Amino acid sequence: MSTSTRTSVPSAEHESITRLFQEDPDFAAELLTDVLHLPLPERGEATVGPNDIDEHQSLRRADAVVVYKTPDGRKAALTVIVEVQRARDRDKPYTWPAYIANARNRLECPTYLLVVAPNKEAANWCAKPIDLGHPGFTLRPLVLGPDVIPSITDPRRAAESPELSVLSAIVHATDPQGVNVLEALLHAMRALPGKHALRYAELVRAALPAEVWNALEKKMKTETREILSDFTRARLAEAREEGRTEGKAEAILTLLSMRGLEVPAHVREAVDSCGDQRRLNAWLLAAATVDRAEDLLD
Repeated sequence: MSTSTRTSVPSAEHESITRLFQEDPDFAAELLTDVLHLPLPERGEATVGPNDIDEHQSLRRADAVVVYKTPDGRKAALTVIVEVQRARDRDKPYTWPAYIANARNRLECPTYLLVVAPNKEAANWCAKPIDLGHPGFTLRPLVLGPDVIPSITDPRRAAESPELSVLSAIVHATDPQGVNVLEALLHAMRALPGKHALRYAELVRAALPAEVWNALEKKMKTETREILSDFTRARLAEAREEGRTEGKAEAILTLLSMRGLEVPAHVREAVDSCGDQRRLNAWLLAAATVDRAEDLLD
């Protein structure tokens, strides 16, 4: 849902960045402390809160709302409202202050606005102070643009923060170091559980233009296949433990899609309807190396 009263369809890049915060709520605090170097209140567990924080405009929803509890878990210690902004939006200077005021009133705790802007033009616009009209009452959004989001090319650093590495890959894939950024991310994913690695790789692929992903994949095809095989083995082990055919079918289709392969309707139907565990296991392993989705059925 759009964060303004106008209904629009979010882009894949917008959705991928938003999901990073939904997958790992602690990522918001990591960005505030490690990237923006801001001191934060003492806090405990982080949860994803409801994003309909405007009490009077039900159509206005923030992209993500992260609520950090006090160490004893009894009340809110900090709220971080996350907005992903890819272009100018005349409504935001009016809705953003309302988000902060409503969340602060509802949860009675410090409330931050963190804006992730993947391109420089949007970042510069988002960083402009918002004068609310009351003397001394000016909102200065905390903005993460491409000049602030690090370009992570070191696999060790990527492993320390896979979420930041994913964000780095989404924002910097078209930079001269784009291939190195993606390589670092893929290496870091080796240490992640299979389902998390697949999910994060899918987020990156979905966020990038098809031609960019295809060019990157072509340059590092061998390494990509090797790592995808690692993902597959990990996901297969998890699926076996879970004992769910739908989990295996989902992993197969996700892996094919993540590799940029077109999945015809008849292949998708065959995978979804298959109840043979041995066949699903074989398809899951083959999904990392086949050249066409149709080859699974041969």
